[in-house]
Amino acid sequence: MKANEIMSKKSRKGARQRRNGFVFSLVSVIFVFVLILLSMQLFFKIKSIEVVGNTKISSEDIRIATGYSLGGNIFLINKNSASKTIYESFAYVKKVTIKRRLPGVVQVIIEEATPACVFEENGYYWYVDKNGKILESKAGVGEAYAAIVKNEVILVPVVGQTIVLEDSEGEKMHALIALLETLDNAEYLEKITEINLQKSYEISFIYENRLRVYIGMPDDLEYKLKYIGEAIKYLDGIETASFAELDVSMAREKNPSLRLRN
Repeated sequence: MKANEIMSKKSRKGARQRRNGFVFSLVSVIFVFVLILLSMQLFFKIKSIEVVGNTKISSEDIRIATGYSLGGNIFLINKNSASKTIYESFAYVKKVTIKRRLPGVVQVIIEEATPACVFEENGYYWYVDKNGKILESKAGVGEAYAAIVKNEVILVPVVGQTIVLEDSEGEKMHALIALLETLDNAEYLEKITEINLQKSYEISFIYENRLRVYIGMPDDLEYKLKYIGEAIKYLDGIETASFAELDVSMAREKNPSLRLRN
């Protein structure tokens, strides 16, 4: 019995030691964790929120939209949520990237959309990017700084929303977006002053205010647009030509025609 009692006492003592060791280890881990949290609060506070890449939107408005506060912990910010809020709040925002720059700087990098064309209606200009998104509206005073889409109306225009044009099948909108994308890729978009979508299969535009290009259907656009450079080079060598018309609507089937207008 005595031997059993001795063994039992040793077993209980060992169990207490193990419990005490576990508790000590747990307390030590918690203590270290608390120290880490305190050091993060002390050394990684947000000291400034930098906004770069913005020209259309004020830096202060973007800072407010992040929801971040100076003095907050830089590691506890929610970058995805802030990026989504900024994108949804400002029509001109094309892309948002948020970076931490230790020890205390949050950098918000904005990539803004560029107006690709303008719709004029009821004394207002509606600026639209190459994807059909309405970026802003302005009173129609002075010149528009993008290609004007002639004789077309946006149904219920709303800044930040995609345009809907007055054709039941949406063919004109798809044609316009395809044209804007191709013109942008070819680096011609900035030189387009007017776009005519009278019919989705009779599209034309004016290039550099001296060349109207008839492309017909919005297909094979890259092939059709390659003739613009050749036409402009030819016009540069003719002193009397002030305006010309280039028909590439049937470019694959017959040679494009260039008509001069003095």
